[in-house]
Amino acid sequence: MSPATRPWTACWPWPTRTGRTWAPLADRLRLLLARFGGYDARFAAARRRAHAGGTGWVDGTDADSCHRVWFELHEDLVATLGIDRSTIP
Repeated sequence: MSPATRPWTACWPWPTRTGRTWAPLADRLRLLLARFGGYDARFAAARRRAHAGGTGWVDGTDADSCHRVWFELHEDLVATLGIDRSTIP
């Protein structure tokens, strides 16, 4: 898929912006708990694949897409912090 047929590349600066903001967060989390290591590499790989034209790498749920990796990190953070969603109004 060429850049001209990938409309998200024209309006989303995420290939560079997300990489710049993700790395410091990943480093801080990894220093706290080793199991947080790897999320950044998985997200970067999905981001590269999406930017190359694989739209499923943005929001797919059957592969290590950007969405899936972010969701797994979020769930890991919620569990680590001991947040019980049933008590949140």
